[in-house]
Amino acid sequence: MNKQFVIKKNNYQYILSERNILAELPSNPFVVKLHYAFQTDSKLYLIMDYLSGGELFYHIRKNGLLVENDCKIYCCELILGIEFLHKMNIIHRDLKPENVLLKSNGHICITDFGLAKELKDGATTRTLCGTSEYMAPEMLTKNGYGKAVDWWSLGALFYEMLNGKAPFTAKTPKELDRKILTEKLSLPVHLSSNCHSLLKGMLDRDVNKRLGSAKSTMFSIGGVAALKNHDFFQGIDWLDIHDELYTPPVIVTNQSTNQPSNQPSNHQSSQLTTPPLTQRSNTSDTTNNLTTNNLPNYLFNYLSTNLLTNLSTNFFSNEFTNQLISVSILED
Repeated sequence: MNKQFVIKKNNYQYILSERNILAELPSNPFVVKLHYAFQTDSKLYLIMDYLSGGELFYHIRKNGLLVENDCKIYCCELILGIEFLHKMNIIHRDLKPENVLLKSNGHICITDFGLAKELKDGATTRTLCGTSEYMAPEMLTKNGYGKAVDWWSLGALFYEMLNGKAPFTAKTPKELDRKILTEKLSLPVHLSSNCHSLLKGMLDRDVNKRLGSAKSTMFSIGGVAALKNHDFFQGIDWLDIHDELYTPPVIVTNQSTNQPSNQPSNHQSSQLTTPPLTQRSNTSDTTNNLTTNNLPNYLFNYLSTNLLTNLSTNFFSNEFTNQLISVSILED
C-alpha cells in the first residue's frame, strides 16, 4: 500500500486497526491470518494467508448459483467465523461477497478487517461504515449498534448466495436506506420453508429477536446457539464443519500457489449484484492525523509466532519459499 495514497484517502487509521486486530487474533480456520507486517519509506505491507481460490462469488458467477445444500456448508463456516470474532470481542462491520475468499482446499476465509472494531458484549458504537446493501438497519438510524450488525450482514450475504442479489437494492442511497429500514423482505419462492425461516430470522429488524443476537431466556435458547440449532442446519455436525471435513461445493481447480488464476481477468469485483451504491465510513472511532513521518516501527511492524518458527526451521523449504514468491507476484 502506497503511504502517500493512504494519507490522501485518510485511511491510515483503518490499516492500523486491521493490523492491530489481526495481530491479536489466535488462529481460526475461517479467518485470515496475519503473518508479517512491515514498512518501507514509501509503502506499508501486510503479509497474510495466500488464498489461491479467489472470491467465492467469482466461482458462483462462473458456475451458477448454489443450491441450498451447497450453500449450507458456506453458511456454517461463516457462522463459525463470526462466532469466533465475536468471542474475541471483534465486530467485522463489512461482511460482503468480496470479503469471503476461498482457500486452496475450497473452504472459506473471512478477510478485510479495515473497518473491524473491538467491542465487548453489550457495548455499542455509532460509526456509519460498511457497504450499503449489507448494512443493518440499526446502523442506519445512528442510535448505536452492537455485534448484531454482523448477523444481519451475514443474512444478506446468504440471501445473495441463493438468489443472486442482495435482499434490498435501489438506484440511490436514500432509497436503499428506506427499503432496509421499512420494506418487507421478499423471499424467493424456489427456497424451502426452513430457508425462508432462517433468512427472516437473520434479517429481523428487531435486534432483540434477530437470529444470532437474541438473548437466551428461561424458555428459549438465544445467541449463536439458536442460529446453529435452526431447522435449516438440521443434521449438521458443527465440529466437522470446524475441522473442514465436509466437501466444499466449489473445488479450486488451480492449486498452483504462484498463479492467481481464480480471479476475474480484470481483478474487479465479481459480486453478483451491481457494485455497491456507496462504501460508507466516517472516522469518529479513530484519529486522522497520521503522516508518513510519525508511524514508528513498533506501531506497525509485526512477526507472528508461526512465521518466526518457519523462519528458524523451514526458511529454505520449497513450500515456504513458494508462499513468499506468491506474495511478491501479487504485490507486482
